[in-house]
Amino acid sequence: MYVLFYITWGVDWTGKDPDSRPLFTTAEVGNEFVKTMKLQLLEGRDYSKDFAADSANYLINEATLKKIGYKNPIGKPLSLWGTKGQIIGVVKDFHFSSLLNQSVL
Repeated sequence: MYVLFYITWGVDWTGKDPDSRPLFTTAEVGNEFVKTMKLQLLEGRDYSKDFAADSANYLINEATLKKIGYKNPIGKPLSLWGTKGQIIGVVKDFHFSSLLNQSVL
């Protein structure tokens, strides 16, 4: 499994203030990411080869959920760099770098 990380403000969602440009750390990941990384899934499901549309769907973490403000986020629309999809799962925040770095994905 590979993981590529990016920092972007190219995230859009229903109800977003058009003048707001919060930064997000994003990751390009493969199927069974939650299982492979031993993350805690709080809602929804992991990426799966059983769902062809998952290539345009999104897992988010608690920090992202707080930024976008969705209640009951599963199935809600989300767009990254213009690629529209829906939220399929929410994971507990986790560190992807040194614990001295406050960034979480």
